[in-house]
Amino acid sequence: GTPLSFQIKATNFPIKYEVDSGKLPNGLTLNATTGVLSGTPTQTGNFTLGVTATNYAGKSTAKMITLLIKLGIPKVSYGSFSIKAGTPLKYQILATNSPTKFALASGKLPSGISLNPLTGFLSGTPNTAGTYAITFTASNSAGTSSPQSIALTITPKG
Repeated sequence: GTPLSFQIKATNFPIKYEVDSGKLPNGLTLNATTGVLSGTPTQTGNFTLGVTATNYAGKSTAKMITLLIKLGIPKVSYGSFSIKAGTPLKYQILATNSPTKFALASGKLPSGISLNPLTGFLSGTPNTAGTYAITFTASNSAGTSSPQSIALTITPKG
């Protein structure tokens, strides 16, 4: 997710803020002293919260705040690994924001290796030694990531 920081404003010198109704999305917290709502949300959806402020005269009426948390565009992590020719390969391409599709953006997979486009899992048994710069993207309902390279070195048998 994307980090969020939002200042809840109240008048008359509040000393305490709290969520009076509803539930904050996972990954977000409300600082009870400053009224700053912050964190990195880990779930998507609409979240309606009743927020109150308290000062020495008492507690305010809850004000409703609605948060719409959307899925962000995935980001593929850089990777680098080495394997000996003839050895079975099992490698998971890592990406943020729950990708639903992975694709080869440039380069060529070594003979014997395949990409599962739904899971981002590379598998198979490479037979030819060499160094491969392979670029992948990951996608979800928010969009497609920037291409990211993964360096694969296949060393000779022996």
